[in-house]
Amino acid sequence: MDLEIKGRVALVTGASAGIGLAVARELLENGASVVIAARDRERLDAAASELSSVAKEVFPFAADVSRDGAADELVATTVRRFGSVDILVNNAGRAHAGGLMSSTEEDWSEMTDVKLTAMRRLCKAAIPVMRQKHWGRIVNMSSIGGIYPNHKLLISHVLSAAINNLTKSLAL
Repeated sequence: MDLEIKGRVALVTGASAGIGLAVARELLENGASVVIAARDRERLDAAASELSSVAKEVFPFAADVSRDGAADELVATTVRRFGSVDILVNNAGRAHAGGLMSSTEEDWSEMTDVKLTAMRRLCKAAIPVMRQKHWGRIVNMSSIGGIYPNHKLLISHVLSAAINNLTKSLAL
């Protein structure tokens, strides 16, 4: 499938494995330059090595997107490396099992920081670059739990609903 993104620059978080890695591969196969970001340097370097067999325009950047300042740093690094951020894929995070009574305050804080706060910050950092070029795409990963929640994945699904709302609000 031709995504018509040849020559575009993408930033993909949570890209050392799973969905993020698959998205990065697809973007590279369609001619985009891609910055892949994740916390674990070793897994990130392995992902970059794997992706370099697809295309050379991949750059790994180890970052904890939940850290204050990480979004600005990621976007600035992407612009320095490739000249732009045309496509932002917010994929950082994981599912968190548990309900209201079994989840701790730390669980809520950690998941909110990684899934929602980082996403908001990354959008805020990337949108000015996209506006400057009059072109940009943002993909925020959520889950079906944002529409059809499961009480056994309470934190993840509450945050998915928030992600859905953030995404719709930004689109407006």
